[in-house]
Amino acid sequence: MDADQSGDISDGEWSEFFTEFIAPFIVCDADTDYVLIAAELTTCITPPTASKITELLPLATHEADVFKFMDRATEQNLTLYDYIFLRKVVAAMKTCGDGGYFVPARLYCALAITSPRSPAVTSPVEKEIFNAAVVLTDGFYYGQTSFLDPMQFIAVAYLYNYFGDYELPFNDGIVSSADFIRAA
Repeated sequence: MDADQSGDISDGEWSEFFTEFIAPFIVCDADTDYVLIAAELTTCITPPTASKITELLPLATHEADVFKFMDRATEQNLTLYDYIFLRKVVAAMKTCGDGGYFVPARLYCALAITSPRSPAVTSPVEKEIFNAAVVLTDGFYYGQTSFLDPMQFIAVAYLYNYFGDYELPFNDGIVSSADFIRAA
């Protein structure tokens, strides 16, 4: 938001942020209650809306899973923060994905977009995060999967983002990110 990193948000910076992020969210929020419910999410990802997340169209039949993996299973609504996270998922798909899927070797690239404060990970940890995503969504992993679909990526990236925001597994000296992934 603070494009010139002056420490202040100018009117122009606020206007640009509003146009890029808040206005598309408002277009999706049909009942103007500032949260997106399943029907609004479906409308938001279905073309020809002016939405910035239409690349998530394959999720149109899996709204309940989106809410579940974004920790909204009981309160099925997405806030502006969640919408911005979905925008980051789309950016990660475009930058690091391979035809709308994520391979283990490019997983850190995608996580760095959805969780900018995430620590660097090595290839073995990338594979553990990959395995955790499959287990989170499928309940098991037998080693036959070679990519993550957007739903699987959302499942692990939202957790990674959450723990990155609160720095729980990274800085407390007790739980490491690898321990978190193994436990998942």
